[in-house]
Amino acid sequence: QELIRDFIITSVDVSRPDGPSLAKDLKADLTAGLPLLAILDDAGRPVAQQETAGFERGDGHDPQKLLAFFRKWAPPRKDARAIYKGALEQAGAQGKRLLVVLGSPYCAGCYALADVLAAAEVKGIVAKDYEVVKVDIDRMDGGRDVARKIGFPEEGGVPWLAVVEAQGHVVASTGATMEAYASPFRLIELGARRIQTAELALLSRKMGAWGGRRE
Repeated sequence: QELIRDFIITSVDVSRPDGPSLAKDLKADLTAGLPLLAILDDAGRPVAQQETAGFERGDGHDPQKLLAFFRKWAPPRKDARAIYKGALEQAGAQGKRLLVVLGSPYCAGCYALADVLAAAEVKGIVAKDYEVVKVDIDRMDGGRDVARKIGFPEEGGVPWLAVVEAQGHVVASTGATMEAYASPFRLIELGARRIQTAELALLSRKMGAWGGRRE
């Protein structure tokens, strides 16, 4: 659980045709031996690597040594309260509303929705009316404090969204169940002011592929 919270884990087969090229891009020293652990920051830059011989214990690996390595290179925790406050100020300065997206590192649906919102066409249209802020209720300090402030139910699932005025008033939110608004698009539509009808239609098509899974 701790690894999933702090890292996105992927495996690379360096025996594949593109394996050596990728290893070079990551500055991975394959001569150090395999398996090799490589840590990248959120911009894809390599920050650490370690062959795993030092973690071995008998026929396997020492979980505590592995955990210590990952803890050393875990990203710093962010303060959700400061991020939320800054986003409200930014929304107010631009005459926009805030679209708060609550998520968790353990939620596959959150990653799927994040990909949809990050798509260039979707992002550009949504930005006309909203300052989008993502709050990780498990990874960020104060994440659940922000969630409670905007009405997130104690037993609620994520992803969970809310439209908030720059003064902090919640205009609309997911509610206790996904059926309360059917999709993130419906919530965005409810709070839209500058987004044009044709753009809403495009959003509906682009966001309709998201399945609405909550966890």
